[in-house]
Formats: sequence, structure tokens, C-alpha cells
Amino acid sequence: MARARSRRAAIPPLTPSPSLSQALRQGATDVLAAQLRNASASSTPGFLRTPYR
Repeated sequence: MARARSRRAAIPPLTPSPSLSQALRQGATDVLAAQLRNASASSTPGFLRTPYR
């Protein structure tokens, strides 16, 4: 998460690029989705995991 935070801080705040912010948002979403997928695969009980199969 520290990597994404430093990357976002590198963007100049006065000139936000829509495509860059969209790519960052999509990258963060992919990272969060991967973390959620790994967490649900490893530590979530089966009765919580079944509806998402």
C-alpha cells in the first residue's frame, strides 16, 4: 500500500490527468481485489465463501 500512496503523491495536484488517475484507480482496485481474493481463499470460513463461488 505504501507503493500506491507514494505513486499517488507523485502526481502534481494542480494538473490531474484523467487517464492517469483512472489507471491509478484501476490499479488500486485490482490490488484490493487480489487482496480480497487471497483473504477469502485463505482465512474466510466456508459459509462466507460459498455465495461468491
